[in-house]
Parts: sequence; C-alpha cells; structure tokens
Amino acid sequence: MNNKKTDNQLIIHSVTLVNTSFLAVMKPIQGQLHLTTNFNNAKLLVIESNNSHWELIQQALKSSLHEVTCQHAATAEEALRLINQWTEQELGLPKLIILDLYLPHQSDGLSLLQKIKSKEPAISSIPVVIFSASGARSDIQSAYQSGASAYMIKPQDAQQWTRVFTHLRQYWWETVHLPNVNYRL
Repeated sequence: MNNKKTDNQLIIHSVTLVNTSFLAVMKPIQGQLHLTTNFNNAKLLVIESNNSHWELIQQALKSSLHEVTCQHAATAEEALRLINQWTEQELGLPKLIILDLYLPHQSDGLSLLQKIKSKEPAISSIPVVIFSASGARSDIQSAYQSGASAYMIKPQDAQQWTRVFTHLRQYWWETVHLPNVNYRL
C-alpha cells in the first residue's frame, strides 16, 4: 500500500482524510476504508409491522449485516418499551433504527419518530432511517421534518432488499461514524 503522510492528512488509495485522529477507527480493506468501531456491540432496532417485510429484512440482514445484533419491534409501543428497557437497565442502545412509517398508519410512525427524537441525547442522537412503501412527497417531507436521518422506499423482492441492506452497511457502518450510545444515560 502506498501511503503518503503530511502534517494534517493521510492519503490511502487516493482517499484523503483531513483529521488524522479519525484514523484510529479506520483500516484499509481491499482498497477501501472501513470503520471498525461501528461494529463494536452493534445493535440495530427494526420497527416493522408487516410480517412478510420483516422476513425479507431478516434474510437481508443475515447476508449483509451478520455482525450486527438485530432487535425487532412490530409496534410503536413495543419499540418504546424496548428503548426504555435498554435505558433503565443501562444496556447498549441501537446504533441505528429502521422505522416503518406506516405502523399501520402514518401517524403511528411519525409519532414514534417524534418521541424518539424528543428523548435524552443518547437516544435522540441515534439515526433513524424510515422505510416505507410510500413515495409520496408529503410522507417524505413529514418524516424529515420529524427528525428522520434518511427516507427509503421499500424494495419489492428479496434480491432488492439484500442490495438495500448492503448499501445501508456501506453507508451507516462502513462510512459514517455512528454515535457511541453505550454509555450511562
């Protein structure tokens, strides 16, 4: 590997990092940079009310994010109960939340998103990705206005679900630096 150091940067395979303190959590893998800390005690909360979609998500997770522990909630109430339980028992919070917008109604998903974003910083800082069958502009706008980190339209088949979760892995676990949510609240 051809690395070139200067005072403020390190160039690895033509990717420039301006902040060298960031390098402590990165390592090159097959010519790409990889964040290793995102996989430490990684937990994902999936809030999905549709059983067939949950089955597709489980299949996609097995092939794309096998290092991540996944917890499923079928309702907004169940999701809040899990989050509150993790908080009270000082268990690790999820590093990412995937939320079905319609649980089964749009107001249920938006209300849950607003409740998550109004909690203490350790919880409100967790990125929430909305998964919805709806591509309506009003749904997308409402989700972002309520604090969503991203909005994705649900895929149609198992292969597309796997592709989406591969992209989620690349972005949320291998590219960005997720908040450390495993500290006392």
